[in-house]
Amino acid sequence: MSLSWSSTQMTPKGTPPEGREWIPAANFTKGMDTLVAYHTVNTALGAVCAVIAGINLIIFLGSPKFRRVYKMLTVLAIADLLNTIAMMFMGINRVQMYSAVLETLSIPIRTSWDCAIEPWLWLKGIGEHSF
Repeated sequence: MSLSWSSTQMTPKGTPPEGREWIPAANFTKGMDTLVAYHTVNTALGAVCAVIAGINLIIFLGSPKFRRVYKMLTVLAIADLLNTIAMMFMGINRVQMYSAVLETLSIPIRTSWDCAIEPWLWLKGIGEHSF
């Protein structure tokens, strides 16, 4: 579907996709491609850090002595793993969201509950408040 801007209304012509509304002005998407790039980097860093945190957790859980002596560090390693996975999921979610806005020139209509049930948000909450 090819979209174009109406000069009088400053919104795209036609009907927006189901569950979406048109963006308010032509300059609304200015800089959004930069946000897509930023969150792509965020996703990659989250993945790299999740691998490192996973290796760290394996080290702490792999030795009976470490499991017995370093209980606090093991819990912190679990929390770190959850936080880095959450960072990766957050990046994926935002890249998809901003890319969809750029492609369709429309904003998804979401409630606060829709935002609150994002999996990355729950992982981040658990990781940050694990003990």
